[in-house]
Amino acid sequence: MMSDKEIKDAINSGKLIIKPFLLNYLQPSSYDLRLGPIAYLGGKTESIDIEHTKQLSIQPGQFALVTTLEEIKMPPDMAAHIGMSSRLTRKGLLLLHGVQIDPGFEGKLVLGLYNASPRELGIQYTQRFCTIVFHRLGTPSEKPYKPSTEELEGVIPWEDIQYIQALAKPTRTLSELDGSVRKLEQKVNDLSNGIVQIHSESLPKLSKDLTDQILIVKKDIEKSISTLQSWVQWGGATFLAIFCLFAGVVIYFLFDLAKAIP
Repeated sequence: MMSDKEIKDAINSGKLIIKPFLLNYLQPSSYDLRLGPIAYLGGKTESIDIEHTKQLSIQPGQFALVTTLEEIKMPPDMAAHIGMSSRLTRKGLLLLHGVQIDPGFEGKLVLGLYNASPRELGIQYTQRFCTIVFHRLGTPSEKPYKPSTEELEGVIPWEDIQYIQALAKPTRTLSELDGSVRKLEQKVNDLSNGIVQIHSESLPKLSKDLTDQILIVKKDIEKSISTLQSWVQWGGATFLAIFCLFAGVVIYFLFDLAKAIP
């Protein structure tokens, strides 16, 4: 990591370019970058001219694409990292960016911002909002980064603009999600208590109705069994009487036949 003296020496020698460069933004081991003139907010189709409005306001849960005011040109033997201003981070504003700034990069930095707080956050035009830390490499990069035309011109890539325009509305903040979960939990508890109450009130009546139905069915079954038994008993007696009569006739016939034989 380079110190303030090393950063200043690299600037003075022309090896590292930060334009514009002001000594009062140079920190002990970094350099503070300021908010540029153009931004896009999630769900908005038009760009925001911060130079004219003087402030960028980001709603809770909203994304923004911004550029730095400064242009940076990295030599082939240096890389850099950026971080959010601690003052803005404590308010809930998050910086969204790649892993590092490669050797050979040239242009304005395009950064994503996200308001994770439950309140609107504002950044003034040219306000310092992030800081860049430089690292000296052991040897120059053999394949330095080749900046795109958009980066060289200091504009936000069209692909990024299309994506952020498609965000119809701000996402929900963590506090809003927490509130929604609590409300859902309360509704579940209320529903559970209601079911228990209905169950306790309806179960005795349901039990009585079910018992009455069982008794009715039992009586019907007993009646059917009694009728069946009566039929069985009547049918058995009748069959026995007919059988005895038939047997008597047969015996009488055989007796008369025996007497007729000489």
